[in-house]
Amino acid sequence: MDNVTDARVVKGLGYGLDEEAVKIAKTWKFKPATQGNKPVPLSLMAVVSFRLNE
Repeated sequence: MDNVTDARVVKGLGYGLDEEAVKIAKTWKFKPATQGNKPVPLSLMAVVSFRLNE
């Protein structure tokens, strides 16, 4: 399993949430995409939601 290496914010919210989303995304684990049993680059867009608790 590999970690995300290049996470970027497409539409930022500010208030430190953008940095937090990148930090969390870089902890995600995934099985690399392969072609002919060799890893290949893959690009993916994911939505990160925040829940603010009182």
